[in-house]
Amino acid sequence: MTEDGRVPQSARTSTARVMLTSCVCEGGTSVSTADRFFGAFREAFKNAKDVTEDEKTQMLKELQHAYDGEPPPTIAVVGETGVGKSTTLNALFNAGAAVGHSRPTTKKSDQFSVHIYDHQGNKGNIHVLDLPGLGESIQKADHILGLYEEWLPKADVILWVHPVGDRMLEFTQRQIGTIFSGVNEHLISRLVFGLNKADAIHPGDWRRHANIPSEVQLADLADAAKNFSKFVSTVLPDHLPPRMVTYSGLARYQLPLLFRLLMDAMPANRRWVLEQRMDIADFKELADPQFISAATGLAQTPPKVVPDRAAIVATMTHENLRDAALRGWTPEDWWERERG
Repeated sequence: MTEDGRVPQSARTSTARVMLTSCVCEGGTSVSTADRFFGAFREAFKNAKDVTEDEKTQMLKELQHAYDGEPPPTIAVVGETGVGKSTTLNALFNAGAAVGHSRPTTKKSDQFSVHIYDHQGNKGNIHVLDLPGLGESIQKADHILGLYEEWLPKADVILWVHPVGDRMLEFTQRQIGTIFSGVNEHLISRLVFGLNKADAIHPGDWRRHANIPSEVQLADLADAAKNFSKFVSTVLPDHLPPRMVTYSGLARYQLPLLFRLLMDAMPANRRWVLEQRMDIADFKELADPQFISAATGLAQTPPKVVPDRAAIVATMTHENLRDAALRGWTPEDWWERERG
């Protein structure tokens, strides 16, 4: 505190940054928690009485610079070709729209390499470390493990994408035990297992009208999750259950839960930069609109059908035509007003 009883500018700036990093995901909003907080803080700070206008301008400028300059979240995505890594990213950050990679920064000549790129999310870039799955090549397993050891520590969060229908987990189990042991044991706190392709699990009778699994599929998904947890937890410290969710990037199933787990696995002071970029695809968009209306109790509004102009004029009396002309209405305007 200064001699005149005011809090130093550097301390106030530091406090605001700490408050900003405490923001967490609430989900389902178009504006992130961090953006709402920063906007509210900025407006409230303008009315502060213990700082001069010049100090306010300078502090807000510094905060805005720090806010805008925070590096994007870095996500390591582990999984074999075709497991749905790109689809998952599009479903979480692009509302389901297919988006290509941008600005590739590393691609080694070796087939089994790490691909580094900035994924263009609708609300900001996400730095992606795309790592091959262990099953890509048993012969290259040691090389792939070397990539993990080199690159996983650079990630804010690690998303391990695994096909939910794959029950051959012994090899994966052994390699997970190798990767997340010793000096890399602390990386477990950043790890999320996503069991993808829930819509394709046996017996393949996904309820397309509702875009949800059938009762049999639900039971199989629960069994697959239990089986995966059983195998993986045996090689984790203290046999902790893994942070895990069954989902479908393609069918947009359980994406909010997947995003929540990613948020939980992020370092606490970096969660806001991930939540800021959240743009989750809505599974209801792939369901039958009539079913959704019936299920939610919201009646669908039938689309308005406006006849062509000749048909409208044919129904209008001379009085109607004169009145519309005086008011400057088109026949279509008159039609809309007549029908409320």
